[in-house]
Amino acid sequence: MSDTTPRLALPLLAAAQAQKHVTHNEALVRLDQILHLSVKSRLAPMPPGDPAKNEKHIVADAAGGAFAGQSGKIACFTNGDWDFISPSDGWLAWVEDDAALVAYHAGAWVSAGTAVALSTLGINASADMTNRLAVSSPATLFNHAGADHRLKINKAAAGDTASIVIQDGFSGRAEFGLSGDDRFSIKVSPDGINWTEAVSIDNGTGVVSLPETPGGGAEAVAVRENLLINGNFTLNQRAFAGGSLAAGSYGFDRWKAGAAGANLSRTGDTLTLASGSIIQVVEPAIFGLGDIANETLTISLDHVSGAAVTVSVFGDDRIIDAVAGRSSTSFQVPGGHGGTIEITLAALSGPAGVARVKMEIGSGPTPYQARALPLEETLANRYFKHIEGPIALFLYAQAYGNYFFNSLPTPVTMRTVPTVSRVLGAYGNIFANDPAQAVATATSPTAFRLSIRANAAGECYANFNSISLDAEL
Repeated sequence: MSDTTPRLALPLLAAAQAQKHVTHNEALVRLDQILHLSVKSRLAPMPPGDPAKNEKHIVADAAGGAFAGQSGKIACFTNGDWDFISPSDGWLAWVEDDAALVAYHAGAWVSAGTAVALSTLGINASADMTNRLAVSSPATLFNHAGADHRLKINKAAAGDTASIVIQDGFSGRAEFGLSGDDRFSIKVSPDGINWTEAVSIDNGTGVVSLPETPGGGAEAVAVRENLLINGNFTLNQRAFAGGSLAAGSYGFDRWKAGAAGANLSRTGDTLTLASGSIIQVVEPAIFGLGDIANETLTISLDHVSGAAVTVSVFGDDRIIDAVAGRSSTSFQVPGGHGGTIEITLAALSGPAGVARVKMEIGSGPTPYQARALPLEETLANRYFKHIEGPIALFLYAQAYGNYFFNSLPTPVTMRTVPTVSRVLGAYGNIFANDPAQAVATATSPTAFRLSIRANAAGECYANFNSISLDAEL
């Protein structure tokens, strides 16, 4: 049989022991030392110079002097010398100098709050396994500890939710955070069941969308994601078959040849620039962007094949090496810059294949995502629109020189009053038998006019097989 108790190591009386009171008193003294334990300091490296009777300390690692080799033990100054008590898991001690409660756990003294992980905590409220922390009070304060304070809500994966829900009678009315993806969103609800997303902020670009606000929805976001129009070269209203382009001439929508002309072709969404350069002139204002002076502008593209590509903006040339995959380069918009931005792509030496070109505000590229085709066409039509006919004008003239016209709206509001060209089909009884008398002209950025003039009394007509409205920069 042991001569001490198993938990507190109190000395036990032996059978027929003489002077039992000595053993008994020793047990009482030990109980007095460790029951409702309070120590002067925690992790003392050396004994104090003039300890008081019954003064106690928790000994630090690698302590010296009389504390040497007693790491983690409780040092008690009794009868003019230091006694050392070995703690067990679960012992609690009040540290006077720190005004803190500590616990002995896994061989070390730790804050009592970290020694035991609570499964639930209710403060003036009942917690459960869903709401493991529940607080019922007029207010809740999270204060700094000398500087910053950040409240963090973490989720396991992008498809999960990390949000704050505001309720009325325990029924949700508003929610903000990351709800089912990594976009920051604000949602509202009339009943806690049906939710409407009012604000969405893309976590990659910072672009704000107002899905339920006219003009602020997903289309507005899609417009601003890429400042280039026809960055994948799929729009081809001019039916450009590839080959040589004279300087300043447009081929695929919004892309024109540079000062030395260009020779290019297209397969799918890959454009092969055999020689020369192509240019697109961008108007930031049409994307809802105001002053972009001093902003960072990032150009990204897929280098598909061939030679390296030179990207030029603001007279600054950057080379994207002939390495397959997505590459990017960034430019600083000059201070005081306003108006348009001109981007030039040129093959450095020999043909180069590029695809999915993107220009965006920001210091880093985001993934390329094509706009919906109707939206891309609407943007392109601001600058150029090809209308397939025939559009027929017919006049029964009463006399020589009678005149007839028809005003038509442009498909979208164009950048400026466009230049109009037409391909004329069959015609009859036109003034002076001159097809130039079948006229197509613009009257405003939103309307154009077709007109004919009779050469004599009787039927007068003209078929306009196609119309092109050009307001390119």
